[in-house]
Amino acid sequence: MISIVFSLFIALPAFGEARTKLQLFEEQLRLMNQSGYVADLERPRSKKELNVIANGKRQLHDEMQKTVELLKMQYDAGQISEVDVAQFETILSQTNLERELFEQRAKVAAPAEQLKSATANLDTIELVRTSLVRFGGVGIILFLISLLTPIYRYNVRLGTFFQARRIRFY
Repeated sequence: MISIVFSLFIALPAFGEARTKLQLFEEQLRLMNQSGYVADLERPRSKKELNVIANGKRQLHDEMQKTVELLKMQYDAGQISEVDVAQFETILSQTNLERELFEQRAKVAAPAEQLKSATANLDTIELVRTSLVRFGGVGIILFLISLLTPIYRYNVRLGTFFQARRIRFY
């Protein structure tokens, strides 16, 4: 019986997280097709993405709550220990806190359409920044070439002069 409780302890939150990630991915595909907003899978920022995660956490919380009730019945029957029940209650409270956190973040998050325009502005700034770095590097190289070319010519003339003076004295 302990192995079943341990596998539930590991598998149930993992399945809930995987289902939430899948729902988030589907929502991001829908947003990309609908409004052109391209999101990062690891950092959801739009209101709809955060709502999807909050709903996934709510579903996981409901499943965990049913599991805790089942485990309490098994504890009353003497099949599992109080530690097992306490571990699941800890995961249940953590899931509840994560759900509340994502609900609060969803309330203040911007819609995907606004984030799309913000990323377009950031793309332009990124393009200007990289262009400045490239052309600045080319400009510095041209400056150094124009500075070092006359010095090289002077050193070649000076070397030729001293070589000619050396030959004359021998």
